[in-house]
Amino acid sequence: MNDRTTIRRDPVIESEVVEVDVLVVGGGPAGLTAAYTLKRHAQNLRVLLIDSRDRIGTPVRCAELTHKNLFEVIGLEPRDGWIRWILEKSEGLIVIDRARVEAGLARHLESMGVCVEEGSSLIGIQEHDGAGRMTLVESDTGVKRVWARLVIAADGVSSSTASLAGISSPLALDQLCSCLAYRIEGAWLEEPANVMFDFRPELEGHYFWIIPSGIDEASVGVGVPPHLGEGLQNRLDAIIRECPLIEGGRVTSTVVGSYPAVRAARRVHADGLIVVGGAARLVDALSGEGIRQAVHSGRLAAELALERGPDNLGEEDLAEFAERLSPIYEHLDEEIEKFHSLRDRFGRSAAKRLMVSDRVIAKLNQECTGCTGCVALCPTQAIRVIPRGIEVREDQCIGCGHCVWECGVRGMEIHDPRSSIDYSGGTRQT
Repeated sequence: MNDRTTIRRDPVIESEVVEVDVLVVGGGPAGLTAAYTLKRHAQNLRVLLIDSRDRIGTPVRCAELTHKNLFEVIGLEPRDGWIRWILEKSEGLIVIDRARVEAGLARHLESMGVCVEEGSSLIGIQEHDGAGRMTLVESDTGVKRVWARLVIAADGVSSSTASLAGISSPLALDQLCSCLAYRIEGAWLEEPANVMFDFRPELEGHYFWIIPSGIDEASVGVGVPPHLGEGLQNRLDAIIRECPLIEGGRVTSTVVGSYPAVRAARRVHADGLIVVGGAARLVDALSGEGIRQAVHSGRLAAELALERGPDNLGEEDLAEFAERLSPIYEHLDEEIEKFHSLRDRFGRSAAKRLMVSDRVIAKLNQECTGCTGCVALCPTQAIRVIPRGIEVREDQCIGCGHCVWECGVRGMEIHDPRSSIDYSGGTRQT
């Protein structure tokens, strides 16, 4: 290794070099999807996937909420037990059993010829030598050198790979949301087919959630700024006791984690290196959901690598990756704006219930007096004053319900276009 190599410690290094076509760092949704896509379309490709955990899939650090097209994006039919629950009233969101999914995908990759090494971490990475990168991989058996034509950094929000390669810096504490959740079984749920977020002032604009994973089970937790992490379990216990939407049940497991509440990284490639998933901060700041973005980005990275071929993996060759992420960027930019608006608004008011559904919107009804008080309440400026009164812009409304709960004359209602109820609202004259 030369002076340009970044190493966290001074280990004893094996002299033999392992050569692969692609080194995937991280066995989460992004890394597994990237490896699967590569091997599915190029069976002779030498792919090594490493993960620092003793067993891929555990521990689980999220509420496992994602979108129903997840497995379609991966390109693989889900196995029995991979989907815990389908949330029919939340636009077909699903809750997966992430441990089963990731462990199952890892074993499937092995059957395809991918070398999967659990309990292995990337601790060093050399600058591009014109054809690839030399890396250091540490495991219980020691440290070995691995040379790869392409490194895919899929090692999560605190990605050491991107940091060691010099294309990202660690997140500051105030850029993260800390999360604590219980998996509760045998409970009564008011709405087992939908997700609930409750933005609460005592959480400084962050939220409490209930994500059902069955008729009587759910992930119940809180996301808070990191400085509120002390005593978080007592805070969560108190919120659950007060919440009328869930009663009883037993806690079967506890999940802790964090996610970034910042814009997604725009520098996601370098010579012989692509950054995907949480490592690229492709996480929804509003809900903390990152599984969907992870599999999309993992697949896109693999497809670009296959198109370019083994001799065209330099920085310029991979520059198109950021362009391919444009739809993801657009979605995440919208969500982070909503997150900041809701946090600022709800952080100064009483807790409000937010049922997650892209189609559920607020509409004016005949009780509306046109007082315009709801205009200032709307976190996304969907309610506007117009020359002839006020209106609700349906394309901007997120269905948060803030206007509904604050309106003293009940002039606003939540409307679900899928239902048969016809509201006469839309524009109200003053």
